[in-house]
This record gives sequence, structure tokens and C-alpha cells, in this order.
Amino acid sequence: MKTMETVEPGIFRRVDPRSGKVLPKLWIHYPGREGQTEREPTHTTSIVQARKLRAKRLEQHGRGEPGRSAEQVKVETLLDALAVDYEVNGRTSVPTLRGHVALLKEALGHLRVVDCTADRVQKLQGDWQGAGLSNASINRRCAALRRALVLGVRAGKVYVVPYIPRLKEHSPRGRYLPPADAAAIGAHLPEYVRPFYSFAYDNGTRKGQLARTLRRFVDRHRCVIVWPPDECKHEEQHVLPLEGEGLAIVERLMTNPPLWCPYLFHGPRCAPGQSPSKTYGASETSRRRGRLPAERPGSRSAAGPEVMSSITPGIRPRRTSGLAVWRSPTL
Repeated sequence: MKTMETVEPGIFRRVDPRSGKVLPKLWIHYPGREGQTEREPTHTTSIVQARKLRAKRLEQHGRGEPGRSAEQVKVETLLDALAVDYEVNGRTSVPTLRGHVALLKEALGHLRVVDCTADRVQKLQGDWQGAGLSNASINRRCAALRRALVLGVRAGKVYVVPYIPRLKEHSPRGRYLPPADAAAIGAHLPEYVRPFYSFAYDNGTRKGQLARTLRRFVDRHRCVIVWPPDECKHEEQHVLPLEGEGLAIVERLMTNPPLWCPYLFHGPRCAPGQSPSKTYGASETSRRRGRLPAERPGSRSAAGPEVMSSITPGIRPRRTSGLAVWRSPTL
């Protein structure tokens, strides 16, 4: 019993195996990957539409494009591949990317890549703006989406990257913290935070990079700290000359350091057997990040809002991860 009825070369109708009747919808066949023959339904009875679809598939095959399979790939699949690429390459921004991927999946993950058009992306950008998100944050999310599409093209899953609009960013200048405000804050910080705070204020080093500083990065003969590329955001060696208060802080920390810990800065839970944080080194060893140890009677604690407001008028507290961050009118 025959299974198909040829209409013309490359176009045919299927035969119902039960009734033996010829079904009205047309099918096409064309060369596929690795020399195999691909068969695809046209979902129409029009011979003209069937010819156009077959011509399109032959053209895609001639250019080496995936063809029909690319039209079935969803955005969610490419975002998962992007997360794997970041993890395999050991990028330090993996935690940030996971947040971007989760939000993009929620908004666009159910769409096919061919349906992820510039209009849809712009509408999503408008919704994010309406929710109070800055253009810079929106651009970071869209950059992750664009990167996922580019990797999809390289992997042969899709053959075109849809246009992803980029919003105009207005990057404000950094705020200046006067020395008087900095000293007021530092005087009421816990003892273990003061060296880290003072060094960061004087040198402007990124907090994660500074917290992960190992003692072997310090060259006391040349009076410099040399961070290797894998510890820096831009993956380039960072050399910081030491002088003044910064040099004094490092000298104090390098004198009689705890032998069980290779880091320069230490937190309250830095002790033998404790696993340091991958992000903040020995400054954070607790599994529940951002929490300080419970205060004991008579222990010295960080200043509360009423203390800071009394010593420096106009300072407003803002809570971040359990620690108080202070803002003055000039900050």
C-alpha cells in the first residue's frame, strides 16, 4: 500500500494508512543535515504556498542555515545555554546573570526566537521603565538576551539575531563623601570593619576585589598590592601603590596575621575550620550573608540611627544586607 501521492517533485500528499484515502494537505521534502531528507507539512492545500515554502527551505539549506528547526527554538533554550557558557568560563558575574536570566525567562522565555521581535522587546523595556527600572539596568538585561542569541547563532541553533534596541544611558558623576562624614561613620563602625572601610575610602577599590585580597598579593618591598587578572572585573592585573594611611593599614594587618587564614582582611567569624566566602573572602564566612554575630552584654556594637543623627546632623540611614549605610546631604 502506498503512503504518499506525488503532486510534483518535492511536493506530495500523504495517504491515510487506515482508510487509504489521500489527505488534502500538502507536504514537502528537501535535503536536510548530514544528507538526510527532511519532510515538513505545509498546513495548506495551495500548491503555490507549498512551492514557496520548499523554495525557502532549499535556500536556507544552500546557505547552511538550520531551517525549520531554527523556527522551533525558544528563547528559554538559548538563555539556559548562556548560563552554562558563563559557568563553564568561570565568569565572576554568574550570580548577576542568573537574576537577568530569571527575569528574561519570565517575560520572553515562552516565545520562539523568530517571534522575539524588536517591537516585543521595546514593549518590555517600556514596562520595565514604568516599574521604575533605570535604563542602565534594562540595558544590562538586554545585553544578556543579545549574548544568548549570538551564542545560538554560533551553535547553529538559529540563523539570525533579532534587533535588540539599546536605551540611552545617563551616567551621573560619582558622589563625593567629605572626610568629616567619612570619619563620623568610621568612628562608629565595628573594630574589624574599620581597616577595610578606611582603605576602601582612600583608594576606591571594588569591595569584592578588596575583600578577597590575599596576603601573598602584598609586596612589602615595593609597597604595592598586585591583584591577578582573575580577581579583577576587567580581567587585567591591577597594581595599587601603597602610601600614607593605606600603607600603614596594610603593615598593621601583615603583622602577626592569623596563620589559618590567607586573606588580608578578616571578619568576626574568621576562625579555623570556617569556609571563606567566594565573593568576600574571610570578611564573610557565614552561610547567611550580611548578618553580624549576636551581640553579647557589654560588647561594642555598630552605631544606630539615633547615634549617627546626633553626631552629624542631616545624615539619613539606609539599610543594606543588615548593615547600616549612611547618607549625608552631600552624599
